[in-house]
Amino acid sequence: MASRIRSRPNGKSWRSGGGEGFQAILDTLATLQTEWAQNASQMFSAKGIAEIIQLWAMGVKPAGTGNPTIDVTLQSRPILVNPQDYCTIMPTGYQQMEVELLETRCDLYIHTLPAARFEARISVGSVPFRQDQYLNAGGRELCTVTLAVDEAVWDEYNPLFVAITGSFRMA
Repeated sequence: MASRIRSRPNGKSWRSGGGEGFQAILDTLATLQTEWAQNASQMFSAKGIAEIIQLWAMGVKPAGTGNPTIDVTLQSRPILVNPQDYCTIMPTGYQQMEVELLETRCDLYIHTLPAARFEARISVGSVPFRQDQYLNAGGRELCTVTLAVDEAVWDEYNPLFVAITGSFRMA
């Protein structure tokens, strides 16, 4: 069973795969009978994604049509690429995935490491979601923090997402 973790800002509750591994995420999603959960299960079933996900957490209470989510991935890169370079690459990638890119910030630093932020609108089935995706680099490691929620409750969750993102550090 997935463990529960509590976020400090706004007292929102989250469920995380924790130490039980990636299968705990799929098991949690299997208990939800929503279109959103079925789409999320299909997205996470790819083996390559399963290998890079370090954390995946879901709000225990629905927010709008689905549940708010956060995922953290860590990837080793063959060459050094500054997160600001992704500001050139990512818009094309989002366009190819038919994701509407709303805002890009390329001048960020998170705990002294260069970072970039992409705010996007994406549909998960018939549910319109907004997401913030932060890219943070340390050496050859690229950490991606993605936070998403139903667009109808974005303004309520965005301050929490900003606080959560600021709490991550690359070790």
